[in-house]
Amino acid sequence: MSFVHAAGNLMVPRISHQTLIDNVPKPTRLPPARHQTGMPPRRTAKASAAVVDENASVDFTQLKKVQQERDVLADQNSSLANQLAALTEKLSQVELKNEGQKKKIDSLKKTKGFEPQIAALPTQVSAQDGKKEDDNKPKRAITAYLYFSNAHREQTREENPAATFGEVQKLLSEKWKVVTPEEQATFEELAAKDALRYKAEMEEYNKVQATLNHEKSALELLQRQQEQELALELLRQYQAHQQEVEQLKPNKKEEDPDKPKRAQTAFLFYSTQRRKELAEKKIPFGELAKQIGEEWTKLSDKKKKPFEALAEKEAARYAEEMVVYTEKKQAEQEVAKQEAAEAQATMLTEALKLADEKNKSDTMLTEAAQLLKQKEKDDLALKKEQRAQKKAIKDAHPKRPGSAYVLWGQEERVNIKKEFPELPSAEVTKMLNERWKAVPEDKRAPYQEKAMNSMAQYHVDMAKFVSENPEISIQQTIADDGANNDTASSGASVS
Repeated sequence: MSFVHAAGNLMVPRISHQTLIDNVPKPTRLPPARHQTGMPPRRTAKASAAVVDENASVDFTQLKKVQQERDVLADQNSSLANQLAALTEKLSQVELKNEGQKKKIDSLKKTKGFEPQIAALPTQVSAQDGKKEDDNKPKRAITAYLYFSNAHREQTREENPAATFGEVQKLLSEKWKVVTPEEQATFEELAAKDALRYKAEMEEYNKVQATLNHEKSALELLQRQQEQELALELLRQYQAHQQEVEQLKPNKKEEDPDKPKRAQTAFLFYSTQRRKELAEKKIPFGELAKQIGEEWTKLSDKKKKPFEALAEKEAARYAEEMVVYTEKKQAEQEVAKQEAAEAQATMLTEALKLADEKNKSDTMLTEAAQLLKQKEKDDLALKKEQRAQKKAIKDAHPKRPGSAYVLWGQEERVNIKKEFPELPSAEVTKMLNERWKAVPEDKRAPYQEKAMNSMAQYHVDMAKFVSENPEISIQQTIADDGANNDTASSGASVS
């Protein structure tokens, strides 16, 4: 069954309890007794008991599975019922709102003949949602680490095809920790260039936004003034209408008097002629139309030709006049478009002029702008102070030691550089991974022991750091420790 709301095509499935029961797989039945199938009985009671126990176990498992499936379907049915109730309530609210609007429109229609002569206001300036992303806003600058990650991500995925996205990120973080200063300088240079790009684009973006905001404020000010004038004019016209409401009647919409009359057909020319000839007989209108139609059907082509010639002339006349009429209408539309554009430009000029006059006579906008500018400065100073505090905390925070792989890699990288001085850094990192996999356990043991000792010292330093810095939130300490833990554990995954 389905629930179809009258206001739309929304369909929500409604599952009955019986439907749930019918769709649940039935439990497996026990096999028939051997004497029913014609097979000889079991030789021993012990063997028969074993079969019964096995069948009972299977049947119990099936019943348990069926019960679980029924519970799941019951939960789904309950969830769908709740969703249906919520949707029904929302649709009811929409219907009530639409009904209220319909009543307002009906009440306005009762004011017969009132057609206010008011020029429509331009589209209202709507405030943008602050949370909405601005497509024209420049993209943020890319850091050196992101450049490094983008350059090595594909290679890391190829080296570790089974790794998840998070594991790949950990491996990249581990590689970044042991990257050479030369390679790091390359990515730092790219990041510096992108930072300059971002700064230049943001300066230009802020200039454009300032201009747009100024025009928007001016238009809003003009619109408020126009709305007040419109309300007063509407009230005046309505009061005048109330005095004449009994005498006024709604006029039928007249057709365009300039539009050419449609061309008559050959049958219409024949019909007009025959009506004049048969006027004295005073035949009823319906019978006369039927008679003329039958005559036209039986009329020969030769007798139809005069009327068809008249129809051709009429069609040519209509086509000629329609060309002139269409050109005239197109010209009027172009003029209307031009006038609309000029009106828009005039409105913007008036808005800017009104805004300038308002700024001269009232210092509120200037003071507000100064307060906003001061707030921006204060916010910037606060952000700088917060960044400085975070940097101080980061510098004072004990550094989590590297894994055995990191300690070994720092020494082995020097050896590889001596053997292959021209080898790129990415290849060096790849070779480190391969060599580490081949290091036996007894060779790894010294680095693992050193890593364990460093970790023990790290925990001692962390306890001391927390006790000496009670003003630092425990959440910040845990977050920093967790971030370090993620980067340090990536090396262990290689082993």
